[in-house]
Amino acid sequence: MATQNPVARAIASATSRLWFPAALLASRNLPRPLMHRGGRALAAVYYRLRPKYLRAARRNLAVILGESEDAPEVRRLASEMVASHFRAWVDFMHFATRPPGTPRASSRASSATRGSSRGGSPARACCS
Repeated sequence: MATQNPVARAIASATSRLWFPAALLASRNLPRPLMHRGGRALAAVYYRLRPKYLRAARRNLAVILGESEDAPEVRRLASEMVASHFRAWVDFMHFATRPPGTPRASSRASSATRGSSRGGSPARACCS
């Protein structure tokens, strides 16, 4: 958390003790496509409540793209970027909390590893 306010830090710490176990439970028990859609919705709510983070993403993308922060393409890419961030956390929690060898954890992840050991591209093995 980016604040020095002890009250805000205490509140953030207390709420993370609730939402993080809930997110772990959901990532273990709900289908990933549903979690990805939920992550996109959660990202939209979060960045509406904390707009400075989305503005920072738009500012950085505007520099990269050479456009204004309010350009439609910059806004679209910033939204996609933060939604992708939430999807990455869903996938991390989904795969990292499963024991090795479980079918759900090993299906796509191990095919990517096998693809790279055969000399192929892991992305191609995973996503083709």
